[in-house]
This record gives sequence, structure tokens and C-alpha cells, in this order.
Amino acid sequence: MMSTSTSPATSTTIGVVSDTHNTLPLWVVDAFKGACLDYIMHVGDIEHESILWELELIAPLIAVRGNCDFQPALLKLPTTKTPTMGNAQLIIAHKPNGVNAVLQKTRCSEVSAPYLLGIHGHTHVPHFTQAGVDTFVLCPGSPSEPRGGSAPSVAILTIESEDSTTPPVVRFINP
Repeated sequence: MMSTSTSPATSTTIGVVSDTHNTLPLWVVDAFKGACLDYIMHVGDIEHESILWELELIAPLIAVRGNCDFQPALLKLPTTKTPTMGNAQLIIAHKPNGVNAVLQKTRCSEVSAPYLLGIHGHTHVPHFTQAGVDTFVLCPGSPSEPRGGSAPSVAILTIESEDSTTPPVVRFINP
């Protein structure tokens, strides 16, 4: 897994996927390869480490463990990560309540980044919402097992450089 520091002069583009459940559809690989990503983030429920190997061939990987990740190699993944990338402090966890607990305790005045961005999976329903003036929450949905009437999906997240006042931007991709 790679370091998550970014250059102050450029934006960072991240492919975000969750809840693959041992299936990585070809359309996801093609979408991520075509997006010129700086990183790929898997937000849990991977189920087999070969999914991570395939994603790492495309871009450096950031991953957290989900509630269905019992394979020994996946049990070594953290349940939460909190890197700062560009102008955003990220809170990454598989379940929304894990993200929300950290978001409730953290305010942008407590971190050096102007934006807080919670990223979770688990629900299999894609959404990107503004939860406060400087706080956003992203769920990429699921490319293999969508729920709630949603289509299979992943997200492309763009975070601006640390000196920018532009908030994070998300584009959802469907097959």
C-alpha cells in the first residue's frame, strides 16, 4: 500500500470501489484504467485478496477491511484510515456508522485541511452528500451487488490541491 501524500500543485484522482464480494467486473477495470487515477480506494467487503492484486496493477491502492473480509490476508487490513489528501481530510471505513462516529468527533477546525470527507461502503447504494459546510460523505455503491434499486457503480473522486478552496467532486460510473 502506498503513501497518501499529494503534490501541492495538482489535484488527486481516486477510483473508489466497495462491496465487490469477490467479483471485480471487467467494466470496473476498464473504467479505472481509462481514468488516469492517482490511487484506487477499496472500502471493504473484498472477500479475496486477488481483487486487491488486480486493482494494484492499475494504481496504488488504499484499502480497509469490511465485515465480510475473513481471508487471513484481508484481516491484516485496518478497519479505518484517516489520510489527508490535497485539501481534504479523509475518514475511510467500511460501515457508515464508523465514518459518522469519526465525523461527529472531528471538525475542520481540528485538522489542517479545509474539507472533511467520509468514505464508506456497506450499504451498496451510491451517494455523495454534503453533511455540513465543509463536510461530505461518499458511498460508491457496489459494482457487483447493487441494492435499493441502484445500478452497479463505482466512483471517481477528485480532490484539489491543499491550497485550493474547491470542494471534492465525485462522478459515478455505471456499466
